Amino acid sequence: MFLKLKYIIILIALCGLMPSCVSDTPAEPDAVAEVTFATADLSRAVAHSSLSAEGSSFVIYGDMKYMNSDHLINVFDGNAVTYSNGKWTYKNTQYWFPKHEHSFVAAYPAEAKGRSDAEYDASRLSFTYTLPEVYSEASDLMVATHRRQYQYDENTSSSSSLPVNLKFQHIMSRINFKVTNSKAADIVRVTEIKLEGVNRTGSFTVIPAPLLPGSRQTDDCDFAWSGISNKADITAAIMVNIPENESRELFPDGNALFMVPQPDNNSVMMLITYTLIDAGAADEQFTLSAQAPIGGWEQGKIYTYELSVSEITKEIELTVSVKPWHPEKNTGITVPES
Repeated sequence: MFLKLKYIIILIALCGLMPSCVSDTPAEPDAVAEVTFATADLSRAVAHSSLSAEGSSFVIYGDMKYMNSDHLINVFDGNAVTYSNGKWTYKNTQYWFPKHEHSFVAAYPAEAKGRSDAEYDASRLSFTYTLPEVYSEASDLMVATHRRQYQYDENTSSSSSLPVNLKFQHIMSRINFKVTNSKAADIVRVTEIKLEGVNRTGSFTVIPAPLLPGSRQTDDCDFAWSGISNKADITAAIMVNIPENESRELFPDGNALFMVPQPDNNSVMMLITYTLIDAGAADEQFTLSAQAPIGGWEQGKIYTYELSVSEITKEIELTVSVKPWHPEKNTGITVPES
């Protein structure tokens, strides 16, 4: 009797925290388990720093519905989840409800300059993002989703209430340049990269995939950029010295260059400013444009442009390689429109 009364009290307290408790919600849960969070692939998660660094945080959105009901109850609405003392924590603890389908959408980082107009409705998160004017202030935006049907069973309750293990995915395009000094000088010093005709703004939406018949949970989702617009020039002032016969990345981890994905924009032009430094000779400064337009950037991919400054022409030759941030993909799931 004491345990049953305890669960009733907890349920009443939860209803007081939620926007509404409706008639299709059970009178009492069969068991109470806290909703907790974990993250996967921490070592490869971000370009700037580890996702699991002390004080790192993301925002979580979430809702739940009873059985096959269409009535959604919002549970999380942009709540901050922070990594502290080896675990992810948040305020106002929420609980799993048996016979309920719970949905979650997470966005990293919690604070991102240029992200605005966030809206969560019917399990779908949408927001607008505009690249900051200073390239180093752009964030490695990532999202993760999870959908789970919590069906309490004394034999399986420990597994069905496991932490929500968020598998974050990159949603930006990462651009890098690798410059080789092919005997052009003792040192090639790159001081600026300018990209002309870059779309700085886009709208982003993400929603967890529906549960398949017989499935209790999924991390699959559907996400997409739209409304790519606001063309402008992006200038990055840097200072990278490349010794003779060596190569250097201009935007390595810790100083990454992120762009709003724009797969249909192949008209971006690159200008690179560099100085040739030889012992006993006057320095020579050059500003050259790419020999061919660059662009056509897709979400979640790294584009590395390899440039070689040669001894004879003192000009730049340009090639490009493309690879995904993660070899596995978690997209392409068809999700009905709400």
